[in-house]
Amino acid sequence: MGSAQKVSTMRKEFFTECHSLQNKLSLVVRKGNKIKAQNSFKLQDSGMVEIGFNLGGDIKGEAREHGNNPRILSVEQGQVHIDFYSGRTRVLKFLAGNPVCWIGVLLPVDMLSTFFETPLFSPERMNDPYASDSFVHKSLGPITTGMKVALHQILVCPFTGKTKLLFFESKVLELISHVRFSADRSTSPEDAYAVSLTSSDKERLWQARYLLDKSLENPPSITELARFIGVNEFKLKNGFRQVHGITPYKYLSEKRLERARYLLRERQMNVTEAAFAVGYSSLSHFAKIFRARFGVNPHEFLVQEDGCLEAGVAS
Repeated sequence: MGSAQKVSTMRKEFFTECHSLQNKLSLVVRKGNKIKAQNSFKLQDSGMVEIGFNLGGDIKGEAREHGNNPRILSVEQGQVHIDFYSGRTRVLKFLAGNPVCWIGVLLPVDMLSTFFETPLFSPERMNDPYASDSFVHKSLGPITTGMKVALHQILVCPFTGKTKLLFFESKVLELISHVRFSADRSTSPEDAYAVSLTSSDKERLWQARYLLDKSLENPPSITELARFIGVNEFKLKNGFRQVHGITPYKYLSEKRLERARYLLRERQMNVTEAAFAVGYSSLSHFAKIFRARFGVNPHEFLVQEDGCLEAGVAS
């Protein structure tokens, strides 16, 4: 399940707790009353991204790397922020007289794309976690009412032991869902999916489209397709949308349905055969998305086409 421990205690007025949850997720809570100026040091784990919620006073800080100038951090009260600074030591400065109430969610970099279709920042910058530009510190906007409710429930959690960890895990996922909702609402499509493409990249993305056209029945996964054309998954998904105006998944779905409609219209196959021919193993799912796309289910489409054919013959 995970474990919980109090990582450090700074006098009696300030404490930090870290809870290890399932799926490599972690929850960190830093809380204290009005304090004297003091610093909290933490070495960021490689490959971990931090989404922080600052309910206390303004926070200043630095991310230090040996031999390089420090990067400056700033987190205002009531703001959500995202951080990634692998291989660096972070120093947070809680200003004198300010209350401390900060909650952070840590998750692996490769989990970002699982939770966020709209990228919070480009994963391309983190292919090499120790590269000089593998530093991200970005404000995601204000803490919303829904976030505040979940954060308050974390702070006043009445449970202990494994029940407490299960409760924290549910709240962490709830917070991630709130962040995703806010990101989806506040990010324009142009900003969300913009990616720098060379002429070679564009050729590869046309190649990806060709490969999908030729493999409707058994298409490659995003990972396989990206590997085959020689780009990473981020560039494939967002570059494909930029070049073709549609995501790879939606493009594949559209082509499958268009092909199935053609097979039915030309009487080359019945409904079951057409569904299997374009890669759908579930007839109910095929019928559902066919109706959503064309306004009728496959059997109704056949009846309509039969009517049109009979009318044409009669005339």
